Amino acid sequence: MIYREYGQTGKNVSLLGFGGMRFKNVDDHDECVRMMTAAAEGGINYFDTAPGYFETRSETVFGKGFAEMRKRNLPYFCATKTFQSTESGIRKEIEGQLKRLDIPAIDFYHIWCITSLNNWEGRKKDGIIQTFRKLKDEGINTALDTCGAIPWTAFEKVLANVDMFLYDIKAWDREKHIALTGLSNEIILENLVRLSDAQKKIVIRMPLISDLNDNLEDIVHIARFLQGLKGIESVELLPYHSYGTGKYGLLGITYAGHDFAAPADDSMKAIQDLMSQSRVPVTIKKQG
Repeated sequence: MIYREYGQTGKNVSLLGFGGMRFKNVDDHDECVRMMTAAAEGGINYFDTAPGYFETRSETVFGKGFAEMRKRNLPYFCATKTFQSTESGIRKEIEGQLKRLDIPAIDFYHIWCITSLNNWEGRKKDGIIQTFRKLKDEGINTALDTCGAIPWTAFEKVLANVDMFLYDIKAWDREKHIALTGLSNEIILENLVRLSDAQKKIVIRMPLISDLNDNLEDIVHIARFLQGLKGIESVELLPYHSYGTGKYGLLGITYAGHDFAAPADDSMKAIQDLMSQSRVPVTIKKQG
């Protein structure tokens, strides 16, 4: 197994992680625990769940899995998330999560499901930045997963309190980006350069959909762009999957991607080879 440092945390996590969103039968605790321990025995030490995965049952299963892994002296890091924004709401959620996960502390805690600038502004008003500053002071490592389409002033408010940025690049061509997302990518690329100049650690995430944003000419442009930046830890290529459709229902949003498909395996390999020009590790993160 390959391990890399997670941001500036000093924690070396496995290149492959174990996610708790897609258990075939989350109520079969014995089978789920066997899956987790098999992953740990194979060298995986990064285990990611959330309070919205099978409601809270995924976290409960993880707690049983972690207990078994401790019996076998198998190392692990736990990552989970919060929908909450207020300090009282986050701390109450953490208390419940610690009980379900059966652990004394959470290794990586994520602000989850920021779906729009208005959503982010509302959560800031609720005090989420101040709360995460306190959590960081208490020893919880923080990562921010973002598409980057926000004013730089919003980044400035959290720079000192974020260990790593998980940063999306969805398309290189400006007009194509507008067609796919409704927004220009100019501010996204500008903010990425500024994060690099601020010497932050960054993981680039590239969701790829067949015939929409997998054009090889655009991929070359992205690779060359990243080659000139500092702090890029790795690039993750994410072939399209439909696992997130349920989240749209939770948010009351109509899902418009029913006709989307992942690029073929040979196309993904060609993209990986081209992205290697960025001179950082490039991996294909298949789901399922």
